Amino acid sequence: MPLIKFFTLSLLSVSVAYAHDDAIPTPRNIEAAADAASPVVETHKLELFAGLGMQALHGAKAYPAARLPGVLEAGSARSDQRGDGLDYAEIGARAQFMSTLSGQLNLARHGGKGGSNDVDQAWLDFHDSVAEHGYAARAGRQLVPLGLLNLQHAHTRDFGIAPLTMRAMVNDAWRADGVRLDAELGAGFAAGVGAWMQQGFPGTVSNRPDMQSARLAWSDAQFKFEAGYVHTAINQRALSTVGLAGHTHSVPTCTVASATLVCLQGAANIWTLAGRWQAAADSVWLGGEYWNKRETGTLRSNFGKPNYQGEMNGGWLEIGYPILPNLQVLARSEKLVAKHVLLGANAALVATQAGIFNSAQPLTSQAAAVRWQPYSGHHLSAEWTQQNLGANNFSAYLLRYQMELSVSLL
Repeated sequence: MPLIKFFTLSLLSVSVAYAHDDAIPTPRNIEAAADAASPVVETHKLELFAGLGMQALHGAKAYPAARLPGVLEAGSARSDQRGDGLDYAEIGARAQFMSTLSGQLNLARHGGKGGSNDVDQAWLDFHDSVAEHGYAARAGRQLVPLGLLNLQHAHTRDFGIAPLTMRAMVNDAWRADGVRLDAELGAGFAAGVGAWMQQGFPGTVSNRPDMQSARLAWSDAQFKFEAGYVHTAINQRALSTVGLAGHTHSVPTCTVASATLVCLQGAANIWTLAGRWQAAADSVWLGGEYWNKRETGTLRSNFGKPNYQGEMNGGWLEIGYPILPNLQVLARSEKLVAKHVLLGANAALVATQAGIFNSAQPLTSQAAAVRWQPYSGHHLSAEWTQQNLGANNFSAYLLRYQMELSVSLL
């Protein structure tokens, strides 16, 4: 479907579905992310919801880049995602069982032909307060509390294309099965810890809680800061040197030796610092995040099994300005630097096979977007991104239409 036709049909669907709705709420932002330590007071409520996302992604070159140069990724190389069609379709339910117990279930289809069916979220949340200090325990499949952007579901982010830093370190977004405990400490401070069973990259699939997290946050009416840490074991994480795959966290295993796999055995530690400022709901806002990831262990291939140490430092700055209550413009700039040390027999051959032999040049990107919410539950956005990946530069243009519907049954 040509871009103009795609955009026109999206506008027509908005007019037909919500021509009677005059309510135009403010655009979504980072505050939409769920805070596990915030109590919900409504009781015995059941809400069903559904969402649909269509997109048109175009560029002169194949996009996204099959591999990020100098970055130790996992699984198969990314396939070309350019084209028009389904981004996602989701259904779900939110339930408030009592004043202190709630739950949520999200089922989603990501991509059209060749896409995947996923359980995005499935959790129960217990929350209460003692002496004006709230605390909460959430168990199930959920977003890992690392930074601010990862606490937003990918469908609700301002930019449809994730930062390079998040692709390199957590494959765009990170969710896992586990338990997190959070507490409000007073004076705007909050803290939390968690234990998780990994679902895939940046670790490996596990049925044991071999991943731990911690967070410390502070916020007031204008500022929000978040520091996070995750440690995860890596049990034979595989990088495939042949073949293509779409966006997936699942990776092949290293249980059988293969000339096409490079396998990492070890551990990863990720640190994040994130902040956001907005003076008022209808004013300009600034945000940014810094991520650091360190991996240690052994990197095995048919050429050898050298000791490995890798480090990545990356981050981005964002600015948003609401021209109107339902229309905002945004910009983002980021930089990512990686370095790797391999010691042992045939270390250079293993590094070359893994695509990390030359990682001296930083990776950078710039992005701009316009987001419009013409009617409640409908969002249209136009986005441009430029990624400078060593000797190759990639530009992409993304149009998105997103629809959200919900109904309360109790």
